[in-house]
Amino acid sequence: MKGDWFPNLVKVFYHNLKIVNGDIWSRVKGVNIHIDNDVWFQVVGLKAEGQFSHLPNSETNCWLKKKDVYKNWLRSPRRYTRERLYMYEGLKMEERKTAHLLAWVILPRRMMQDVMTTEDICLLHAIKNDIPTNWVEVLKDHMADAALSNSHYLSYVVLISKLLILQEAGALKKKKSYCIVSGSTYAMNDDRRSFVPETNFERYVVDQFRCLNEKVDQWERKYDEAQQRREDNTSDEDTMKTSNSE
Repeated sequence: MKGDWFPNLVKVFYHNLKIVNGDIWSRVKGVNIHIDNDVWFQVVGLKAEGQFSHLPNSETNCWLKKKDVYKNWLRSPRRYTRERLYMYEGLKMEERKTAHLLAWVILPRRMMQDVMTTEDICLLHAIKNDIPTNWVEVLKDHMADAALSNSHYLSYVVLISKLLILQEAGALKKKKSYCIVSGSTYAMNDDRRSFVPETNFERYVVDQFRCLNEKVDQWERKYDEAQQRREDNTSDEDTMKTSNSE
């Protein structure tokens, strides 16, 4: 979601956030903010319908064998080890993309972005099996967790700002920023804005970071290709051994 957002007011919103009778309540600039199912539908377009697919102990997941499910998503299930529990590395392409989407866009906040949580496993299982998920509850619980843990990373800053505007929460024109990344997360201790290089040195640094990013992307693609070739060779060797034994 793109648009203006208000850092100070969003911080106050999260600081005062509470869940009362299943709805989000907060107080910003003397205004009570109430986010119920009707608001979720009007502003976000989400209906509070479906399963609580993100909860490990829900009816959908209570019998789910998460380790076995995760192993089936790996390109080489035989290489699974307990020490690398729920790592992104080794996932099949579709599962890896969906896992990154969950971590970076839908449920952003984590310090470690290369490891799936139990919640990720449950949601990815629901997505792959077309289980209807109550995304209102998913997002609401995610916001409540951030508030309860006093997280330095605040999610859905543009969405919350739109809700504050809708409910006329105080002097919204004082300090605002602009968010250009979907599902972006704001760091509470980070007062930086979008950086625009002005000097030759700054432009040089930006160019170096861009080149480094391109190289990292190339290395990752080459690594994935090499890993795939090794897996294919291993499969061929196993097939030959099976044929010879017969």
